[in-house]
Amino acid sequence: MRKKSATVMCFLGLLHLQPMVVAQEAELAELRSEIDTLAGVLQEGLELGNSSGFLGIGSGRIDAVYLRQQGVVVEIRSPLANQRNRLSLSALASSLRSASGIENPFAQLSRQLALSSPAETSVLSQAAELAADARQRSMDEIRAIDYQGIIESAIREAYRGARMLRDIDAMDPDTLVNTEETLSGLRRDLADTLRQVGELETDQSREAGAASDSGSVEAEQRLRQLQERLEALTTQARQQATELSARYEQAREEYRQRWTQDVADLEADLFRLLCDYGVTLKSLPEGEFVSVLLLGLGTEAGETLATDRIHVLRRESLSACAAGEFDAETLQQRAVSYDF
Repeated sequence: MRKKSATVMCFLGLLHLQPMVVAQEAELAELRSEIDTLAGVLQEGLELGNSSGFLGIGSGRIDAVYLRQQGVVVEIRSPLANQRNRLSLSALASSLRSASGIENPFAQLSRQLALSSPAETSVLSQAAELAADARQRSMDEIRAIDYQGIIESAIREAYRGARMLRDIDAMDPDTLVNTEETLSGLRRDLADTLRQVGELETDQSREAGAASDSGSVEAEQRLRQLQERLEALTTQARQQATELSARYEQAREEYRQRWTQDVADLEADLFRLLCDYGVTLKSLPEGEFVSVLLLGLGTEAGETLATDRIHVLRRESLSACAAGEFDAETLQQRAVSYDF
């Protein structure tokens, strides 16, 4: 008898709970519809569905969910998060700065090249011997310095600087092509000059002790010309790297300022929309919150680690702003905002 009575009571309890469950499901369905409506308003109002503007919001997406007894969580992903990644390439800037700060390894060589030529003498054999000695010293100087490594390093830094300028829209494609052609020309000149040095070295080994007086003098003069050419190529390559480094640093700072302003504009538009349309969330229980995550738009925690910016608002604040009790700027001030 008791068992039958307990069964009846349990059944009656289920009948009593069923309307409550149905009501909660209906409320959640209504809230889900309201959240979708607000997400659509934000999507359109923040222009996340188009690609207009130099550093504009462009294409992106919004995801929103409801956490019971917590509130609505809105995740906003805009291209600004991807664009800020370009600002994290500080390692390149450091490389360019170090390239422009390298002490000129050819300064001493230039002073050596400025030494006077062997004094003329009426004895041609003595002139030839002096020329051969000078040629040998010049060849030793070339061997002692890694011209190819130094010039190639400067050219690589210049290439990287030009491409970084392109990546932050500070160099148009035509200018990039012209710059790369100039650098390719320097590389070809380097290869040709080193080839000629190698040929002179081979001739020197082959003709050791057998060169004519005039041949020795001409070879020594030619070697000096090649040394001067290598020094000129080094200067040109380093100037390219230095100039592109300076341009990149300036463009990078301007880009950062524009990006920071775009984030501020995005947030201002966000709070304006929340003030105007946050009341759409009629089914959100009082005491709960609307949390907005701006993915990747927080302060940087390191050279490459970007954080999210989070704004938390009470439902009551949204209703008050919509009723005209205060404006969107005040709504933003009342939000609990932090980066994480």
